[in-house]
Amino acid sequence: MSENPQNTPAQTSANHAPLWMKLLLAGSLGVNVLIAGAAISLAIHTTYPDTTNRKPPKGDARLDREFRNMTPLGRALTEDDRKAIAQRLRDDRRGMIAFRRDMLGVVVEMSEILSAEPFDRAAMAALLATQKEKIDGFVTHGQTVLLDYLETMSLENRRALAERLQQPDFSQR
Repeated sequence: MSENPQNTPAQTSANHAPLWMKLLLAGSLGVNVLIAGAAISLAIHTTYPDTTNRKPPKGDARLDREFRNMTPLGRALTEDDRKAIAQRLRDDRRGMIAFRRDMLGVVVEMSEILSAEPFDRAAMAALLATQKEKIDGFVTHGQTVLLDYLETMSLENRRALAERLQQPDFSQR
């Protein structure tokens, strides 16, 4: 009885990963996506009680820090302005869910590209360009929400905002 050279273990492992390895990789990827989705969902759906006379909860403090680090305009906004804008962003649940779903899809594709041999630079570059487009769209939405908010501000509040933008100690806020 002669051996069939197509079924030798060395050739099989050189051409294809074993089934157990594929299943392990798929399981690991599934767990990673599940954890990322849970973390993003928690960040989006977390609400805080009214804290008028107390220090803000960590989530609000983090949001405040993010707005201040964003742009000079973000730093010049009052705490109430930043909270109102953040609430408007959170109110757009459909947009947030779509963005999160798109970003999770990018993560899954990125994981597949990174796991492949040889590394496909062109595929990763295309995926990074797609990721940038999705993030740019999200930023554009945020800018629209900001512009809508600024448009509803009274002239007095807009002038106060303009004054805060011009303060010499502004960079230390």
